[in-house]
Amino acid sequence: MAEELKTLIHEYETGRISRREFMRQVVIVTGSLAAANSLIGGLLPADSDAAQAAPEDPDILTHNVQYSSKAGPVWAYLARPVKAGKFPGIIVIHENQGLTDHIHDVARRLAKQGYVALAPDYLSRQGGTAKANPQGGGLANIRELMPWQAVAEDTAAGFEYLKTLSDVRSDRLGLIGFCWGEK
Repeated sequence: MAEELKTLIHEYETGRISRREFMRQVVIVTGSLAAANSLIGGLLPADSDAAQAAPEDPDILTHNVQYSSKAGPVWAYLARPVKAGKFPGIIVIHENQGLTDHIHDVARRLAKQGYVALAPDYLSRQGGTAKANPQGGGLANIRELMPWQAVAEDTAAGFEYLKTLSDVRSDRLGLIGFCWGEK
């Protein structure tokens, strides 16, 4: 059983499976959620939740920003390399928990790799992540709160915002996304 758990941990850490799928599989392997939680605690490395790119990393700059979309302002987290130059821009679409510390970390990691990373708070229309998801868990109704049309509008506006930044190559834009909590 320990080897199966180690394999699942590796798949989760490398992004091959979501946290939800990880927990589902561990419960199947162990037979209970309580056993899964106690076993996982012993198997996960102590630093598994730690940021991989610290906010105070001297190679990057981070900012909380706001840009305009059709429905109003969108709050976002921006991370960029400190060094001078023109960099590709990338939008980081958060998972169903909203704009979390993990997504901030993903943006910082991308900045360390030479991107200007914009992580919009797609829950801005509902007052932001802190208001729409005060408990910090996954939102089962995220698709109701943020239908795809709203995500598309706020993403398009995010690309327009990135194009206004002097250190962004407007011909090199992309996006990366995380789950919305699909089952």
